[in-house]
Amino acid sequence: MNDMAYREKIAEAIRRCRDGEWCESAVHLLDVLGYRSERTLALSGRVDDFIRQFPAPNENTQAERFFRDNIQSVRVLFQVTNSEITVVRRTFLPTDGFDKGNARSFLFAAIELNGKTYPRGQYAQFTREINKR
Repeated sequence: MNDMAYREKIAEAIRRCRDGEWCESAVHLLDVLGYRSERTLALSGRVDDFIRQFPAPNENTQAERFFRDNIQSVRVLFQVTNSEITVVRRTFLPTDGFDKGNARSFLFAAIELNGKTYPRGQYAQFTREINKR
């Protein structure tokens, strides 16, 4: 696939994120970008369940309360571990079985925000709240 075709495929996947079911659309976009895995973790999507599943070193901080107040839902899309990061034409080889104890991995999550827009610093704060877990 040439670069223009690849860019158009990415643009279409981004448009689909705006108009489609948000988790499915996010997984599709990541697939177009070459990230895929069968390692999933079924959570309810409730913020409290995510926080309980992935506790932070220091709980109930101001940042965690801000996260709880501003996030409508959190979905774990999939995990790609260090052992399966084998790039083949912009794709990752799929495996199965979520490995919560594997700190050397990528965890792809999608969050649904309560508000329409936030300042850039608050998006960074949401990201830090997820990463510290």
